[in-house]
Amino acid sequence: MAFKFLGQRQLGKLPSRWVSTILMVAINCMMSSISSAGLGGVELWLASPHYCYVDAPEQNAARRRELKELLRQNRLEVPVFSSEQMVKYPWNIPTLAAYIKDTDRENILAAVTLPELAEAGLDIPGCVELFGGKLGHVYLADRGGKIPGSTGEEMEGYLRALEAANFSGFVSVQISFQDCILTPDRWLLESARWLQKKKFL
Repeated sequence: MAFKFLGQRQLGKLPSRWVSTILMVAINCMMSSISSAGLGGVELWLASPHYCYVDAPEQNAARRRELKELLRQNRLEVPVFSSEQMVKYPWNIPTLAAYIKDTDRENILAAVTLPELAEAGLDIPGCVELFGGKLGHVYLADRGGKIPGSTGEEMEGYLRALEAANFSGFVSVQISFQDCILTPDRWLLESARWLQKKKFL
């Protein structure tokens, strides 16, 4: 979120090669912060500056090499590759579950958010059962996009429910409240401390 803002507002008049370099430095700083906080993964988007399918093939190859090296240096995985910047979502949770099962590909798993589960009338155990082992990623965000635990113990309950359901996939902490763009490292560390306090990390 911070890097998108910088690219649009402050870097837009610079030569494109400068912007690309600056944004890759910013991505490295972001990955370093995530790794230092004790977290093991980072989500990449199907959009610049991460990896954009509309780039020329030679740019794609170079970007893949850069990202792979940054991930290696920061000891991070990419548990989810999100296409949300480029596509619309025509399905709800039940039809997504049916699609994932029909596709039957080992490397294609579902990613869901808490609001989607609420809209479908599903709790965590019901969601895990519905996807039958094909649920790979869950996005957690406290109300208002605040850090986990900041508005009560609801987030802990969701994580305990995932543990109880033997969920073996990945969980992302989403921090999206307005001021987090100004000091993202602070809120990342606060989230990590909360997860450590609750013994999830």
